[in-house]
Amino acid sequence: MEQQGLPLAAAASMEAPATEVGGQPLLAMAGVVEAEESFSMDPLDWANLFPELVRLVANDLLRSDVTEYIRLRAVSVCKPWRSATAAAQLEPRFFPRNWQLLRGNMLGEKSRFVNVLTGAFLKVQIPPQYGRVVASADGCLVLEDNTTSTMRLLNPMTMAVADLPYPYIYLIFVDVVITAAGIVSDGGEGEALTVVVCITVGDLGAIYCAKPGDITWRLVDAGIEEGEVPMFDGGLTVGGSFYVPKRTGDVLKVVLLPEPRLEYIARLQDGLHMNRVGGFAGVRFFLVPSLDDTNDGMLLVRGLYENNQVAEMDVFQVNLRNMSITELGNIGNRILFLPSLTLLADKFPILHGLMGMLSDDDVEMYIGYS
Repeated sequence: MEQQGLPLAAAASMEAPATEVGGQPLLAMAGVVEAEESFSMDPLDWANLFPELVRLVANDLLRSDVTEYIRLRAVSVCKPWRSATAAAQLEPRFFPRNWQLLRGNMLGEKSRFVNVLTGAFLKVQIPPQYGRVVASADGCLVLEDNTTSTMRLLNPMTMAVADLPYPYIYLIFVDVVITAAGIVSDGGEGEALTVVVCITVGDLGAIYCAKPGDITWRLVDAGIEEGEVPMFDGGLTVGGSFYVPKRTGDVLKVVLLPEPRLEYIARLQDGLHMNRVGGFAGVRFFLVPSLDDTNDGMLLVRGLYENNQVAEMDVFQVNLRNMSITELGNIGNRILFLPSLTLLADKFPILHGLMGMLSDDDVEMYIGYS
């Protein structure tokens, strides 16, 4: 990003110095130079800023949006800036969490991403040799190529990539669906990541986890017998942990040690998980980002389905500190798209008529393809 040959941040802060008072140069008035001498200012050498200052600016940009950090490192006239900042690795601090994939890579076309906080759009070319996108995980993409029996985790903004074990289940069944994926990490620099996927095959389901470089996936103990009807609809990564909603509305967390398992962290009040006639048929729960500092980063959505259509919805706030789930009366400036997308309505003018509504329709029907 440049403005008249200068980095945008530099140009914005570069104001003309106050060199005169009453027609006299300031330095002349101070006796530093003769009054009749003209005063000149050497152009600032932006390329040779102190590395510590460059890193300070870069880290501030990174906290805002990884794409701004990438742009700073890509400034061609400021190669010292690149050497002063870290290359974007496959680490949580570089994850593009606010960028949502809208259109996958098909027939070589660029994939389209939208920033859920600003409404900005980006088109990114995903390397076709990586295969098809099967899930999003904390801003990264999980890709699968059945022709080479490979699976990868890719940061679409930095192109940092790592190999994942290929799920053997893909070799046995053709109707495998990853309903949700996430990443477990403490967020530390260089911290090893663990990818979690929720997989269904017809009416069967399970949760698996693996680290990049592992040779196989490990089953997460969900407290159900193998072959039972899956209890979960999707999941969500928040703060380096992966959460799943149970079909009764309770929220559970994936815990990796000593063995992968699910742990209850919040329970829904009795009765709120049932349908109008006191049963469970047609009731589904989802976790979506809250996009604010409240509700511990997530909201729980209860949907009542009739004839495969949402007939009724309720939204709940999740409080991890006191392990409670309470009904949220107003969702505010949010539009929720199931199973796991939240947009800020005021950043998408075309959504103004949907203010306060929820929909599980294709989000691209609302914000367009162009």
